[in-house]
This record gives sequence, C-alpha cells and structure tokens, in this order.
Amino acid sequence: VDNFSLLLGKETPSFLKTGFAKHAFSLPRYFALFFKIQSKDTRSALSSIIDREKLVQDMFGENGKQVISPLLPETFGLKMPEVQKLDSKDIKALLAKQGYKKIAGRFAKIPQSTGGISRDLQVGSTGEDIKKLQQCLAKDPQVYPDGTVSGSFGSLTKAAVIKFQEKYATDILVPQELKAGTGRVGGATREKLNELCFPQDKTPIPLKMTITTLDKYPLKDVAEFVKNAWEAFGITTEVKTFSQAELERDIIKSRNYEVLLFGEILGKIPDPFPFWHSSQVKDPGLNLSGLENKKLASTLLKLRR
Repeated sequence: VDNFSLLLGKETPSFLKTGFAKHAFSLPRYFALFFKIQSKDTRSALSSIIDREKLVQDMFGENGKQVISPLLPETFGLKMPEVQKLDSKDIKALLAKQGYKKIAGRFAKIPQSTGGISRDLQVGSTGEDIKKLQQCLAKDPQVYPDGTVSGSFGSLTKAAVIKFQEKYATDILVPQELKAGTGRVGGATREKLNELCFPQDKTPIPLKMTITTLDKYPLKDVAEFVKNAWEAFGITTEVKTFSQAELERDIIKSRNYEVLLFGEILGKIPDPFPFWHSSQVKDPGLNLSGLENKKLASTLLKLRR
C-alpha cells in the first residue's frame, strides 16, 4: 500500500504508528448546528450551553477543531472571531426573556391567559370585556339577578360586582385590606372572574428541541453529546436520525427541521453566498438556517463581485 485516506476519530489506529507517515489536510468544510429558531436569545443560550472544547476532545482528540465562523481561517487565511462565552446565570437570563423558567428541573413557560377579561373595568366602560363580565356574573342569580348582557357597565353591573367581591372576599378584598366591595373590576377581581368563568390550562409548556441529523458517525454521536448537554441544563431534547437519501430528500429539501446538524463544503473559492444569502433560503438553495438580512445579503454580493 502506497497511500490511503481514512476518517479519523479520537484515537489514531495503532498500525499508523509504525511504517506509515501521517499527513493531515484541512478541508474547506465544517459541521454545525443550523437553527431555524427565530429568537436570537434562545439560539445564543442553546449555543453557550455546549462545551465545544470538551466535544472536540471527546469525539476527535487532535483530529478535530472548533468552528466558530463559516469562513475558516485554515482555508482563507482569516482571523477567527472571538465569541463571548456566557455563564449559567447569563444563559438563564436569556431564556427568561423568552418566558422560560425552571419548573421541576426543566425549562418551561406558563401559557398566557386568553379568552377571559383582559383589562380593568368600571362604570362607563363598554365593549366585549363588559359582556364577558356580565355573562360571568349572570351565572350566579344571587349576585346578578337582573342578568342583562348589554356590553355597557352601568349601576346594575356595579352592584353585581360589589356582591361578587363580597362573596369572594377572602380572595379579593382581604388581601387588599378592604372590608367592602368597590364595584371596580381590578386585578384581584378579574383574576377570580377568569378563574371561575374562563379557566385556562396552566400546564407548563416545556422548552423542547429536536436535533435532526445523519444516522452515521460522527454526526449521530455529536448530536447525542449536544442532547446530553442540553438535557443536563434542563432542556428537553430529542435526536432524530435519517439516512443520507432521506435527510436530503425529505428533511433538507422541505426545511423540515428545527435544529439541523449537518456539514457544508465551501469549495476552494471563499464564497459563502450559496449558504447565507437570503435568495438561497428555499431549495435548491443551501441557506439552512433561513437567515434573511439585507446588510448581509448586500455584503455577500459585493464579495462575489
């Protein structure tokens, strides 16, 4: 055998240590997670959870390198940009901005109330919220014997609100140190009305990620590493793997994924246009993240020219 090529994992095969000279070449190619998630905060949080150094060391040893930019320094002679590494507190703050907090050890968000009374009401108020208020009060004849649903907050509605507040004084009046109903629908009154007449499903919605990738080494193994990192942080994660044909035909072509772990071959000419220009968002374009940015698109065109 004069020469041959092989894909190296973490360990160098023992037979290469005697009688062979190993030559390593950097290809204009990289693998990355391509997010279709619109929120920059969520993308930054998920990215920062991953220990890139440990991933490369555990999976590839000296045969792998971290990638931070799609423009590779080894290929194009460019300086690798510095990326700020976020700590656990910063990551949690980014997720909190998107409404996620840890509930029973998992990041999730509580659904926003919809369909109930959404604003404070008083004498003179009109509109759909008044109709909802009157419909709710009318369910209890002792509170609102008239039962008229007019959409206008008058004296009869005020009297009914006062009776309602005094009936549920423990929840409405006592916390505010009030002894009598006010007839005004504020936060506590509105909350009790919505609880009784417009109950909402408060089941937490988990922050769940699905990583889609090839069913072969090393992508399958890297996907499991990322999954374990996200799961350990409290993010529910699933890995879906497909054959090369299935991945290209059924997944990438239709952009049917949330997070795609895949590779891009850049070629000898440093032209990232096919991968990041807004015109390449749909198949057969290769803008896998669906990124659309006017400034970037203009810059990519200038580079190509």
